Amino acid sequence: MLDSNPLRGLKLPKEKNPTRIVLSDEEYNAMLRVSGRVDWRFHVALVLAHETGDRIGAIRHLRWSDIDLEDRTILWRAEHEKSGYEHRTPVTAEALAALEEAQRRNPGNEDAPVLPARCSKLRSAAEGVKTTTRGLTPAGIRPTIPGSPPSGTGGRSHLIGADEMKPAKWILGLLVVILLPASPAEAQGRRNLTPEQQAERQRRMEEMRVAARPIEGINSIWIDELTWMEVRDEIASGKTIGIIATGGVEQNGPYMAGGKHNYVLEAMCDAIARELGNALCAPVMKYVPEGDPENIRYPGTLSVRQETFRMVLEDVANSLKSQGFTDVVFIGDSGGNQNGMSDTAEKLNEYWGGTARAHYIEEYYREDIWSCEFLEEELGIFQKPDFCSATRDIYHDDVHYSSIVATTDPDRIRARQRMEEGLYSINEVELGPVERTIEIGERLIEYRTEITVRAIRESMGR
Repeated sequence: MLDSNPLRGLKLPKEKNPTRIVLSDEEYNAMLRVSGRVDWRFHVALVLAHETGDRIGAIRHLRWSDIDLEDRTILWRAEHEKSGYEHRTPVTAEALAALEEAQRRNPGNEDAPVLPARCSKLRSAAEGVKTTTRGLTPAGIRPTIPGSPPSGTGGRSHLIGADEMKPAKWILGLLVVILLPASPAEAQGRRNLTPEQQAERQRRMEEMRVAARPIEGINSIWIDELTWMEVRDEIASGKTIGIIATGGVEQNGPYMAGGKHNYVLEAMCDAIARELGNALCAPVMKYVPEGDPENIRYPGTLSVRQETFRMVLEDVANSLKSQGFTDVVFIGDSGGNQNGMSDTAEKLNEYWGGTARAHYIEEYYREDIWSCEFLEEELGIFQKPDFCSATRDIYHDDVHYSSIVATTDPDRIRARQRMEEGLYSINEVELGPVERTIEIGERLIEYRTEITVRAIRESMGR
């Protein structure tokens, strides 16, 4: 028998999403009967949402190139899916009829949207409410405008229950998403063009995709520092390894900036990509699991949930794959990132089915962790207490981290301020002068680059 309840003190899980509203068959059929009076786009979207079960945001982004009327399937692109996965669904007879109506109403080339925006300017809120009312009232679903009494109340204050409001809110959201452009840029691209104008626009877009760069590029391996043309040309030249490096923002003692792991990766990913010779680095992922986001102990720590972290990893990896990277490499500078990267790589390899490969490189973090052996055996540096740990003397900092970060900017370890106060040491190791700190950091970067590049090549060779 147990002496106490082992689950005592654990928080019960909370619902993360609000209850989703599902129209009854009667409500759906009522809306269907009047939907064409509101707008043909609203009718088509309503039918597609009902028949496919997909999200209205994904429906809104459908292009005619995604629709195969002959095979009666719809392609749902990964970039518009909340799951991040591309998939196809069959088209029912009802959905097929709605799509054929959309094609009659909006003929165009393959790049044309199935549901074009109604106008290039955002409607006012009043016009949106007016449009909504026009559809809801004939269907027998009463909309309520906050602060306004419904008709027939003589201007008296009138409150309705939450359950009564839910169908109206659901339909209002559907109308807003379908009828209004998402942004000025999207509205610009969805203007009603003649077939000739659409063909010309498509031709110019294709020409731009293959156009030569008008100027010389820069010498950088960071994707966010390159123009899209430079990235395109780097991939075409054979740089098909995309590195996703995960850092973090957390407390690191009184001298080290909170972005320690990010700064280390700023130095390491650059060195690793250049040594590989056929790799580019995505921007360092700074938001990682650092504990419960709702219970942060140290100011300055920023955390996301594990599921959030893994979804971002998937999305970034899929983004790299979709533009031509054949190998996606995960490296992480913090212990809490490792399992998420490992599991994500495994999941992606199963999903990609050999069309690209994901590699979790454990050696980057685990092999001679914090370079303890290298510091002692190769550089003769012995820290106190004399054991290998991420935290000694309560500081989440050591010679390994301080010296590598110093190569990016000595201010990040407060070198000047510490020297002025006689505190330029860590774990009983004198770091000064700054030139010596940077020299140690450069040796460590070279050492850990060798470890990581070897592990990447071994993984790709398997």
